[in-house]
Amino acid sequence: MVDLSGDVEGRRVLDAGCGAGPLTAALREKGAIVSGFDLSPSMIDLARERLGVDADLPVAAWSTTRSTITSPSPSIPKSSSSTGRARS
Repeated sequence: MVDLSGDVEGRRVLDAGCGAGPLTAALREKGAIVSGFDLSPSMIDLARERLGVDADLPVAAWSTTRSTITSPSPSIPKSSSSTGRARS
C-alpha cells in the first residue's frame, strides 16, 4: 500500500481504520502528515504506543444511524462541498 501511495511528503493523509498504526507509521516515515482513527480503543492504544502519545489518533464511535469521531482533530482539512476533495 505504501508503495502505491507515491510521493506523500508534506501531504495530509487520513488513515481510516488505522488499527495498530502500521500504515500510519509507514506514511509518516515517507513525510506525510497523517491522521488516523479506529473504532477500537485498544487498537488506538497500540497505535499510540507505536507512534507516540502526540499522534493524531482519535477513537471513532459508530451507530446504525450515524458515526462520529469522538475527539476530532483540527489538523484534518475541511472538505470542499463541490468536489469532496480536501482543502489545505
